[in-house]
Amino acid sequence: MNEEDSKRLLKGLITGLSGNIDVENNKNLDNILPFWYKNKLIGNFEKNDLIRECILKADQNGYHVYNYNRGFVIVVSFPKNEMKIRTHLLDRFFESIGDENNYGGKNALQYLVSELVDNIYQHSHFSHAYLGVEQFDDFFYVCVCDDGVTIRESLRKVQPNIKTGRDALLKALQGVSSKNKERGWGLSSVINIARNGYHAEILVASSDGALWMKDDSQKIFNLEDESYPGTLLEFHMTLPLKEVDIYDYI
Repeated sequence: MNEEDSKRLLKGLITGLSGNIDVENNKNLDNILPFWYKNKLIGNFEKNDLIRECILKADQNGYHVYNYNRGFVIVVSFPKNEMKIRTHLLDRFFESIGDENNYGGKNALQYLVSELVDNIYQHSHFSHAYLGVEQFDDFFYVCVCDDGVTIRESLRKVQPNIKTGRDALLKALQGVSSKNKERGWGLSSVINIARNGYHAEILVASSDGALWMKDDSQKIFNLEDESYPGTLLEFHMTLPLKEVDIYDYI
């Protein structure tokens, strides 16, 4: 895949995030998972209708699960600045997933998801934030997304010379943190686990920066015509997943 093809892929995914939804709900629903949008259908349901319903119910209750004959969909809507509830919601999430050994092992899955969610609470200052998961046959999708401070704006607090979203993603992958002089290995270690432990296809979009990885291929670039209003990280994996030793990657 050349650079122009990669740009078209990412622009298409990011453009499709909002789906065909009304303006009233767009504030929350502009974070629809791009792989869900790409696949469009789940059983007999239109993808956008199903995901709209799941997200709205999660907004109301904090948590929503939808089971069907070929898998499940789980959406968690995280409360702003309420860490205790966040812990409760994650506990419910892992219970609903079932046997974590089917998904790389309990330690790996819990580390992967918890680290992504912790990054949202520590850095994004969000109004809305979601964890979304879908299992569809032997495909497994994991996504976290928020409408808060982007990676670029977060890192500018300690490195004002960062100009673009691409620059910010490169710095984040190198371990640069917005926590003053601390090193922030959260994003880089999570991506390392997902890429090399889970062999996942990875999409990250934040402001005008985008990152796409699959196997040995990698593209990090600026989005010229589209920008993501927050931060999205998504992993696409194929089941079954062998047990992943996180200490090989952090």
